[in-house]
Amino acid sequence: PLRDKGYNMNDVIGISGLESAYEDELRGKDGVETITRNSDGVIVNTQLTTVPEPGHTVQLTINSNFQRAVNKALANNIDMINRTYNTGNMKAAAGAAVVIDVKNGGVLAASNYPSFDQNLYATQYDEYSADPSLPLFNRSLQGLYTPGSTFKPAVAVAALDSGLINQYSTVNCTGVYTYYKDYRPRCTQHGHSGNISVVDAIKWSCNIFFYDVGRRLTSDVYDAYAYKMGLAQRTGVEVSESLGRLTTKNDSNYNTSLDIQAAIGQGNTVVTPIQLATYAATLANNGVRYRTHFVKAILDTNTGEVIHETQPEVMDVVEDNGTTFALVRQGMKLVPSTITGKISSYPIAIACKTGTPQRSETYAPGKHYLNAMMIAYLPADDPEIAIGITVEYGGYGARTGDLVVDIANAYFALKDGSLA
Repeated sequence: PLRDKGYNMNDVIGISGLESAYEDELRGKDGVETITRNSDGVIVNTQLTTVPEPGHTVQLTINSNFQRAVNKALANNIDMINRTYNTGNMKAAAGAAVVIDVKNGGVLAASNYPSFDQNLYATQYDEYSADPSLPLFNRSLQGLYTPGSTFKPAVAVAALDSGLINQYSTVNCTGVYTYYKDYRPRCTQHGHSGNISVVDAIKWSCNIFFYDVGRRLTSDVYDAYAYKMGLAQRTGVEVSESLGRLTTKNDSNYNTSLDIQAAIGQGNTVVTPIQLATYAATLANNGVRYRTHFVKAILDTNTGEVIHETQPEVMDVVEDNGTTFALVRQGMKLVPSTITGKISSYPIAIACKTGTPQRSETYAPGKHYLNAMMIAYLPADDPEIAIGITVEYGGYGARTGDLVVDIANAYFALKDGSLA
């Protein structure tokens, strides 16, 4: 097939990622040089009979300065978590952060930690591929993670939009969910107890509220909303991405307890960081999900003229009944006030939801290692960017609050031209 397209044996081609996806645009056309020799084989004339044409320029939505700033912020956050919290054998050693333009779905940054030097990829490939920390693994697009409580806004949207609950509906949080005789999951009751509404349940991340609402909704209903908002769904990016999955009644290990665990983002549910960012952007857009994408435009390399520009593309819409997203966004806007650190006093309002999903590994009987997860968007009242974060073995999701602030600072520095 390559020969039929006119490729020669020594041609360089894109074999993965955007270079592969846009090979036809990037390639260009070879020139032809005609050489004339005399009977003795001596060159007597050289003439360029076909002028070479450069390929087009593929312009990305990613800003290199902002990408570097997010890379640094992610690395610093993981270092802080290890210095401050994780003193045992299992350190926070990997993570990802994806930042999306809420208005059009363009990816502004997709950071992975650890990463690698692109300039050394060819010469140090063996070393990179043998590294147990997997620097070549694109966690932003390929990593699959249990979302934990970052999933709760999706359940809240489903419950409100379907009419199961309204802003005045409450669930009594006693710290233990007693609906089942043989299964009694608990709530940390962080900052709350007693009758709690949907706004406060999001603010304080009340498990009992979402166990009860999730049980009454069933996974069939809240999964349908989660899919529409971008979880366990193709985001639309131009490169390969993992699909992930939600917990469903067709799962071989399905039971009623799994159904309510899935309502707090546990169970069999796994999603990618880029899906989390897409989902956060959908919440910010009141239910409108744009196609997530990396390519801003195709340009003529010689003139810089725009040949094709990517337009915002609506992939799905959750029809708001009038108060659904307003209530969910109100709860998310209150979450920073429950987090210790820079995010609670940031001068620009941030809406977020933390997640602290259990990993399968335990460090003591009944004590599981935790991932730190976060979705966020800002400014809360007129969103511009949405963020999806995971830190493996990072512990509580609130520990990524400072990372959200660092990303926000870098974004506003980019806007005012001070980011270099």
